[in-house]
Amino acid sequence: MQKLQFSVQIKASKDKVWSALFDDKNFRDWAGIIDEGTYMTGDLKEGGEIQFISAVNGYGVTSFVEKLVVGEFLLLKHSADTQNVGERERAKEWTGGEESYSLKEVGGVTILTAAFDVPPHMLEYFQTTYPKALERVKASQNALKCKSCTVKSSKSCLDANYGFCMVETNKVKPSTTLILAMDHQRVLSNWSGCQYNWNFGIYSGNQIVC
Repeated sequence: MQKLQFSVQIKASKDKVWSALFDDKNFRDWAGIIDEGTYMTGDLKEGGEIQFISAVNGYGVTSFVEKLVVGEFLLLKHSADTQNVGERERAKEWTGGEESYSLKEVGGVTILTAAFDVPPHMLEYFQTTYPKALERVKASQNALKCKSCTVKSSKSCLDANYGFCMVETNKVKPSTTLILAMDHQRVLSNWSGCQYNWNFGIYSGNQIVC
């Protein structure tokens, strides 16, 4: 096994980031970037057991919840590699490995750190893919904060690594619609006096649209 660790800073409380990680719909959203159709079942409590399962091929991992502090820390120990939607074991890849999530909040910004063991043959894939998954978690919190604003000036650049554009905006005022979401359009309500520095989206006419 090879150990990997990634961190991202998110302008949201650690409770909101925790929900962005582990609420069912949110988990499916970011985990699906790593392995399409991945979902989580079981009892997420200390001493409990959960399973990560792919809806595409039925493969998954059974994990023991070694330590849990809701909103702050989760440590998992993988106890079995599974197939047939968790009903049968398969060749060991992840068994014996660990996976952890740590959240620390300072001044309204949460530092999310994910650390996990990876089979050697999957190291390069996770080095490339996992940061994209964490950016999806981050973007979900940005989307919750966005409001409808007119962009006074902007410039956009295609980010080939993540498959979307980044738009730099100056101070903006309400008028047109700001639509911000990673995989679908979401129209957000009006808000006065908003300020944005970097938002994910593509600038088209007088709208930012994903």
